[in-house]
Order: sequence, then structure tokens, then C-alpha cells
Amino acid sequence: RGERDNLHYLKGFYFGNGYAGLQNLIKKGEEEIDPRVVCGIEVGKDSEGKVVEVRIGRYGPFLTDGENRASLPDDVPPDELTADKALEIIETAKLGPQSLGDHPELGLPVYLKNGRFGPYLQLGDMEEGEEKPKMASLLPGMEPQDVTFEVAVELLNLPKIVGKFPENNEDIEVANGRYGPYVKCGSDTRTIPMDDMSPLTITLDQAIELLKQPKRRGRTSQPKALKELGKHPATERLLTIKSGRFGPYVTDGEVNASLPKGHDPEEVTMDDAVNLLEARLAKLAAQGKTPGAKKTGKAKSKAKTSSKEKAKTKAKAKAKTKAKSKAKAKTKTKSKAKSKKE
Repeated sequence: RGERDNLHYLKGFYFGNGYAGLQNLIKKGEEEIDPRVVCGIEVGKDSEGKVVEVRIGRYGPFLTDGENRASLPDDVPPDELTADKALEIIETAKLGPQSLGDHPELGLPVYLKNGRFGPYLQLGDMEEGEEKPKMASLLPGMEPQDVTFEVAVELLNLPKIVGKFPENNEDIEVANGRYGPYVKCGSDTRTIPMDDMSPLTITLDQAIELLKQPKRRGRTSQPKALKELGKHPATERLLTIKSGRFGPYVTDGEVNASLPKGHDPEEVTMDDAVNLLEARLAKLAAQGKTPGAKKTGKAKSKAKTSSKEKAKTKAKAKAKTKAKSKAKAKTKTKSKAKSKKE
């Protein structure tokens, strides 16, 4: 109501005045806070009942299971992280770099390692002052246990030339990039569909056939449908199991829910799918998110309109000022001429 002095009131609120002020309350709270508790998010428990959690460290997020720890790869979406996935990452990290053998042509050791972006291959050792050794990512969907010595050598041999394109006689290159394997001829590229072929075994004819196909613009093809379960008993939306970037998932067209690791899509029942979607909806609700909600362009158009109005007002004011200045100058000239006559 404006009856007290602002500064005096704020000083009392912060430093205290016969009662604990905000400053003292914060200090007391800081002493009672356990950083190990506030910097950790539980994702589940291991077979021994120990808590598996994500923690925030100086160099980014990492996983802990008792004394065991491992960096959380950047390509693992936090909302898709389960206790099983976390334990798998920790187990892989525990193994450390695995020596798979020596490269048959170069004689350098081939290692399977686990890094910030997941498992990868390294050719040779990291020597101080020497050039960085060659590294290669695993193919999409490939697990460390799938990597044999022969597969590792093939991956490290990428990019490779498989032949020439008949129309321009340019080299056709096969490579494994950030977004997966592809073929390239000059500046022209095509994605290698992993369900049909592999960059390790692709033939010249297959590469030519891919390059002859029209280039897709924008998004790549839609996720492949693996199984249709029928209509949801409550919403009557069609439930489908699809193959996604991070594995199979069930969807009703609006909400997506990943299948548990190792779960065969063919064995998923309607009840399983409904339960998975309900769990996903509950998780989204807890995060304050609404499935299928899209941002509207109202704010944008409003901002556009107001900026247009501002510009108009500015222009009007400018014109008015100009007109006034002209009128003043005219009056001045007239009065000067009059005084001269007199």
C-alpha cells in the first residue's frame, strides 16, 4: 500500500530484521544440500538392487552403478534411456578398448573403443606429436558385439571406390557418414537403404542403380511399418509397430513409445502396445508436454502486424515533421520578403 520505505523493507527481507532473512536461509539451505542427490536422476536398479542413475559432471552427463561409471553418449535421447540401456553402456565402458587384431595390409592394431558418441573403431595407437589415428563409426543399428575383426577392417577401409559411373566415367565412392552410409559420384549422393544392402558388400551395379534414382528432397522415407495391431480399444486409432532410428516403436499416429530392448515386434500384443503408450503419455504429462501439440503462428503474425503498424506510424510522423519544416521555412521566407519591401 506504499506505507513503508522500499529500501528499508528490502534490506529487512534479505538480511533479516528480528527474523531469518533470505541470505541466512540460502546459506543454511546450501549447507544441507547434498550435491550427490541434487545432481543425479535415477533411471532404475540393477540385479543387485543398486541404483542406476544419470549424473551431471564437469565434462557432461555420465552414468553410475555403484562404483562403475561411464559417459552418456550424445546420441542417446534422455527420455529413451532405460535401466537396461544404462547398464549396457556401463558394461561396454568396463571392457575398455578391445584389440581385435592387426590390419592385414597396414599391420596396425585395430581397436574397438567406446567414446562420447558411442562405440567406434580406431586404427593404430595415439602417439604424442604424431598424426591422429584413423577412426570409423559403426553402422546404424550395429552393436559392439556384432563387430568381428573382418567387419572392423571393412569399416576402416571406408570410404572406398567401387567403380566408375558409366554416364560420366567418374569414380563412385561408398562411405559411412554422420547420417549413415551413402554412395557418392562427384557432388551427387544417395543414401544406402540398410534394410536392402550394406556399404560393406554393395556392388558396382547396386551403386549405379541407387545413383540413377531421383534424389529425395527434405525428409527421408517414412519409418517402415513392421506390424499392424488394429484399433486402440479406447481411442480407435490404428496402432502400428514401426522401425525407427533408435529401434522399433509402437505408435497411434500421435504418440510414439519405444519397445523394450530385445523385445521381438512380432510378439507384441495389443495389451502390450496400449500399456507402452499409456506409460509414455504419463511420462509426457509429468514433463508438462502435450502429445501432438504444435506451435501456432499467432505470435509471429502479431509481431509482424505490430512492426508494420510501427513502421506506418513512423513514416506518418516523419512526413508530418517534414511538412511542418517546409511550412516554417515558407513563412520565414515570406516574412523576410515583407520586411525588405517595407
